[in-house]
Amino acid sequence: MPTVHQPLNLPQDAPYGTVELDLSACTMCQSCVWLCPTDALSIGEHKCELVFVESHCIQCGMCQSICPEDALKLRPRIDPQPSADTQQILHQVEPFKCTSCGVPFVAKSMMDRLLARIWGRKGVQASEDVQELIPLCHSCQIQKQQGGNTKRAPMMIKPRQVSRQPL
Repeated sequence: MPTVHQPLNLPQDAPYGTVELDLSACTMCQSCVWLCPTDALSIGEHKCELVFVESHCIQCGMCQSICPEDALKLRPRIDPQPSADTQQILHQVEPFKCTSCGVPFVAKSMMDRLLARIWGRKGVQASEDVQELIPLCHSCQIQKQQGGNTKRAPMMIKPRQVSRQPL
């Protein structure tokens, strides 16, 4: 066989292939990532990148079926190149930074959409306490729920007081 091969198209329902992403339709909701059984699709740095490894994709179609924006299409093929084993960034968006510590933790487009729905009262209702927690990263949410006490470990449980009675 020649040493250099281009990807070869395969018939429908072949167990190898790639995905094509419509960047204008993708909202980075990450539904495809959470449903992918082989981790062919994953989230990159700061949850703002959609990453794909072609050699992991089995063309099951779960990503395509769950996508609310119909942004993913399957393309059966086999790529014998080493690049099929490496991560490719399919989509990258601006990160949203925690309003308390400044750490990026979610796609800005997703947070903007969520906040607009909550503050605009379009189908999502949240108490004021919950609304204050939403733009915070997980660590800052825990600190806020504990009243800002940062000296305690986040999951520390106070030991139970046992009174001993003489027998």
